[in-house]
Amino acid sequence: MWKKIKPYIISIAIALAVGGLSALLTRGNMDIYAEIQKPALAPPGWLFPVVWSILYVLMGISSAMIYVKSGLPSADNQNGLAVYALSLVVNFF
Repeated sequence: MWKKIKPYIISIAIALAVGGLSALLTRGNMDIYAEIQKPALAPPGWLFPVVWSILYVLMGISSAMIYVKSGLPSADNQNGLAVYALSLVVNFF
């Protein structure tokens, strides 16, 4: 059982670590969001960390699914994981 869930736990942890480090480096910016004038349908500030956490968990699950399904690494699977890694870097910055 551990062998089946280990890739998921590691992938989710990596994604959340990238998001957590990014949030740690930009923690004061939500104060700016609270001060600016927003349209009536703008989401509240507390919603951003919740949604980003959910997105990072889903990204981790998706990457683990590609990794687990691959069995033998194919070019498509390697390309998919490379695009995922690039998206983590872009999301960090």
